[in-house]
Amino acid sequence: MAHPSLAERESMTMASQPPAFEALPLDVLLASVPSLPRALLARLTARMIERLDEIDGDPGLGGR
Repeated sequence: MAHPSLAERESMTMASQPPAFEALPLDVLLASVPSLPRALLARLTARMIERLDEIDGDPGLGGR
């Protein structure tokens, strides 16, 4: 079975495809945050905010 490309993976929602790996325990995931590059943290934060906006339907305060 072929793995999806990066573009395909980014366009999929979490519910549309099962993860290709086991989920990390939350403490392991959080412990890795300080070592992540700033650009990756910024991208991750933006994606989390976008996902929360999709879930609750509230675009938030935008540029405020």
